[in-house]
Amino acid sequence: MSQSGAVPLPVAPKSNPLFRSRILVEIVTDLLTSDAALEDINSPLEELLHQFENHLLYDLGQAFYEEAVFENPWLTRATEALRQQQTEVESALYRLRRSSHLGNPSEPPSMSFRKQFEKLIESFSKHEASIQTFMQSMH
Repeated sequence: MSQSGAVPLPVAPKSNPLFRSRILVEIVTDLLTSDAALEDINSPLEELLHQFENHLLYDLGQAFYEEAVFENPWLTRATEALRQQQTEVESALYRLRRSSHLGNPSEPPSMSFRKQFEKLIESFSKHEASIQTFMQSMH
């Protein structure tokens, strides 16, 4: 049990990063819904943010966009839109991480924090859907 008395949630499997991210989203969402203390949320949240960053920086790094345009010059506008969308996701991720360090760790996060989390998940999901559509248009 943690200091706040919350029962620890199961650990997400490490094998598949996308599946792991979905599990972490569920874990953090459940913790936010249950009014868990910020200290109980921070560990799975930080792991989730790290997963998102790895995906954005390494899986979809600058080379992904450059190669897509090189191989498919007609997708330049779509690539620029994806880059802009990724920048928005990265900004939402940064704001949420900063907010996670500002609150009182022994209290539930503020409504503003919850909204930031929801906005990040919505932005990330939208970006992932756009990437999938983009990938289909390349082939």
